[in-house]
Amino acid sequence: MGETSTDLTRWLAPQGARAQLTCGSWQAAVTAAIKPLVAIGAVDEPYLAAVLERERTFPTGLPTEPYGVALPHASGPLRRAALSLISLREPVVFGQMGAPDEQVAVRLVIGLAVEPRQQVATLDRLIRLIQQPGFLQAVVAAPDDAALYRRWQQWTSAST
Repeated sequence: MGETSTDLTRWLAPQGARAQLTCGSWQAAVTAAIKPLVAIGAVDEPYLAAVLERERTFPTGLPTEPYGVALPHASGPLRRAALSLISLREPVVFGQMGAPDEQVAVRLVIGLAVEPRQQVATLDRLIRLIQQPGFLQAVVAAPDDAALYRRWQQWTSAST
């Protein structure tokens, strides 16, 4: 069974939304995105190393407009489906999904912890959400964690 917008809404815990972070590298941005998933008990600490390794080999940067987005994830063990949402004050360079030698300036990182059988459907749903007019501007402009969380809830609840 595929995920719905309701799943995307409930998969983000309030502590998984982090607004206006400063990260000096894609590794720091991925770490910032995965640590909340560890903190809420969705994954164990080794998941972070699996995501970093996967991102190194198969980058997840998407050259979306007006801001690039990264969707770091791995096929490691998890306890439950969850995601994190990290907006970056300044862009961080990630490799491009499907073209690892290309670079993408990313301002939004969505850390994923989903079962391998759900990954394709979840990525498809997220890409459709990201492409909605106004979505990226709304979430990247959120001034604080609470506003970022609320904007995610609004957009994912409204998109069916």
